[in-house]
Amino acid sequence: MNLFGLLPLLEDTAEFQRLIRGTKSQNQSAVIIDAARPFLLACLHHSLGIPMLVITPNFEGARRLREELAAWCHPNALVRLFPELDVLPYERLSPDRITVQQRLEVLAVLSDWNRSSSVPPPLVVTSAHATVQKTMSAADFTSACNTVKNGMQDSLDHLMARWIAMGYEIGEIVDTPGTASKRGGIIDIYSPNHDFPARIDFLGDKVESIRWFDPATQRSVGLTDSLDIVPAREMLPDRVHLERAFREFDLSTCNDNARDIIRKDMELLLNGQWDDGLEFYAALVSNSSITEYFPHESLVVLTDPENIVADLADLEAQDAGLRQGQIEKGELPSNFPHPCLTWPELQQTVARMGQLLSLEKWKGE
Repeated sequence: MNLFGLLPLLEDTAEFQRLIRGTKSQNQSAVIIDAARPFLLACLHHSLGIPMLVITPNFEGARRLREELAAWCHPNALVRLFPELDVLPYERLSPDRITVQQRLEVLAVLSDWNRSSSVPPPLVVTSAHATVQKTMSAADFTSACNTVKNGMQDSLDHLMARWIAMGYEIGEIVDTPGTASKRGGIIDIYSPNHDFPARIDFLGDKVESIRWFDPATQRSVGLTDSLDIVPAREMLPDRVHLERAFREFDLSTCNDNARDIIRKDMELLLNGQWDDGLEFYAALVSNSSITEYFPHESLVVLTDPENIVADLADLEAQDAGLRQGQIEKGELPSNFPHPCLTWPELQQTVARMGQLLSLEKWKGE
């Protein structure tokens, strides 16, 4: 059951209107019971009509809040969950693919809003941990995106090379986001920002048709005139940046095995090749967070800010411990970049967004 029709019960009150006026002019704080938070946040999103980022202390709380907000917001509202990467700092493992695709889909929604505010303003719910995890810059994300349209001229090989550089894996069957295939004059591609993969038919170098298909049955489910394609990874190897970072690495702190591994990995990345765990180097070329994708006229809501600060303090302590342990074992260059922003750095990015609301925990009886 959708509860959107109940929003005027709060929106028409004098207290809510005072909160709206205060939120537009300065940082605000409010005390509210947990059960009423989705109602208040949905009213804020509807009344302000601007993108919102809601940050919770932990991911389970973010997931639950997103589900509750979906019931209160308009059925067409873009209510999204931005998940945490499931790997520890300095861990040579690839994050879960589904998690990465969910994060990329949110970045695509925000990028669409920045290009055209005719789409509904996004409401993104996330955790403190996910917020500080570094990702590619909004400018890099936007510049990597491309559009395929009916009737356009482009070679199949050129498009495939571009999508490989965007992190797409090439295989025989396209059934998961971030994959693509080529068979004769047909390209299949599954961009993370779409519910279905697309099949592009070419006649020579001309796009003849674009159709969606069901990844389970491989059968067509509809036609489209154009297809927006976004990156398939949060890390896009930039040769110039990678070469500079590699030159600046302090490999003197590494043992022989670690130096050999790093040199091999750098050779793969510089040649545009991927292997499991190469996201380990993402911080070399990615120094932004999801906050950069929001325009200046956005609202940031911190739920239980004291717990957010405590959670990030624990994260920084964990980062420092893992980092020091890796350096002492000779497995990590001493000047390796940190994969997460610090709390002061996050505060700076939030301040840039202009409007901040802190929802304090109700401590009454």
